[in-house]
Amino acid sequence: MYQKPTKESQYKLYKLSVENCQPSQFISSDSKSCLTACPSSQKISSDRRKCVSTCGTGEKISSDRTRCVTSCPTGEKISSDQSSCLQTCPSGQYISSTDQSQCVENCQPSQFISSDSKSCLTACPSSQKISSDRTRCVSSCPTGEKISSDRFKCVSR
Repeated sequence: MYQKPTKESQYKLYKLSVENCQPSQFISSDSKSCLTACPSSQKISSDRRKCVSTCGTGEKISSDRTRCVTSCPTGEKISSDQSSCLQTCPSGQYISSTDQSQCVENCQPSQFISSDSKSCLTACPSSQKISSDRTRCVSSCPTGEKISSDRFKCVSR
């Protein structure tokens, strides 16, 4: 006796699994085809088998924006919102003093922004002084300020 296929049974026929695609291919996000590359609006899943629109919980987008990863490669930084890997921290963010792989939006209150504005430091290098607002390391005190008697910071004249 013939039974007309249901939408559910038809869908199961088209749903692909990893075994259906070649090792060098990716399952499309709708699970209906095998692809040699993911569309530009999508990324390769962290298991490297499927095209996805967003990375899974706890995953990050690779610095080249093409794949999901569970951790950033050595030498790369994690964005302050924990969502992506970066070659360098973006302008206005700094390398954390406690985790050199983490970008932060603000240094801790007892820390200083490096003179190159790239990192948070727990102390300024001996060749530099603490700015008068106590937020940065500076090579020299700006006009209108002088080096304090303890020689570590800039103060108003």
